[in-house]
Amino acid sequence: MNRPKTLVLTGGTSSFFPFIRECVDSLADTGVLQRADLGLIDHGLTEEQLRSFSAQATHVVRPSYADLGMRIPQALQQPWSLNLVARSDLPALFPGYEVYLWFDADAWAQRADFFDVYVEGALRSGMAVARDDGAGYRPSWRERRWWIGNYVLGFGLLDGLRGGLLNRAINIGLVAIHRDAPHWARYSQRHQAAIDRTGKINLDQHACHAALALDKLPVTYVPAIYNWQPVLSMPHWDPMRAALCEPRAGGRVLSVVHLAGRNKRDVQRLRTTEGGSVEMALTYDVRRPGAPRP
Repeated sequence: MNRPKTLVLTGGTSSFFPFIRECVDSLADTGVLQRADLGLIDHGLTEEQLRSFSAQATHVVRPSYADLGMRIPQALQQPWSLNLVARSDLPALFPGYEVYLWFDADAWAQRADFFDVYVEGALRSGMAVARDDGAGYRPSWRERRWWIGNYVLGFGLLDGLRGGLLNRAINIGLVAIHRDAPHWARYSQRHQAAIDRTGKINLDQHACHAALALDKLPVTYVPAIYNWQPVLSMPHWDPMRAALCEPRAGGRVLSVVHLAGRNKRDVQRLRTTEGGSVEMALTYDVRRPGAPRP
């Protein structure tokens, strides 16, 4: 089978540049950028920051809200939230690809095997995404309240409870969608409806979930190791493999570490696979080849 033409995308503001830099470095170091083009959505990166990506980024787009296919109230049009809207309009912003793989800038690749999993899922079902169901994942009451409460706000009591309570949450920090999939339109429509109803722009993840859970669009759910969120379950450190892995006996090496939430650069105390513990940050700058190991 011919390899589908794939674009991996990320982006952010100038203040988020350190994470974008590490994200792109991880994609390059694991060989992903030898198999796919890189697209950047520029929210206001400086010229110097943009130049640092010149050898890696195939496309750089700085869209305005007027360039996107949704009606966003002026008060909500902030640079930091541009990705929340642009993510459902990627084929229009970056035409010419078969599969679009969004990769949040606060995520980084420890291994490259996520790439085939997401691309093959998008080819098979139209969309591939991970659910919040990894080993040890225990959403707090606060997180559950945020998820279900915003679902109800965005889509009404009946659909909110049906979608939020009866279906496991997803995380679209990594998501792959085929260019011809119906998911683009329905995701965008659900997001627009939620914005119109609530005046809130940050219900994009709920909107994507609603397209799957309420509209019954097909999807390939990939294992959580391909979008691991330490905020939900702290990984273990395997000194033999020099890698972060699932927090259980015989745990698989994590392919993608997604530093969702706050305190992304904090040093954490992790259990090791040998029964001890180690202190380390979970950012890519301390994981990349050649960096000192804990």
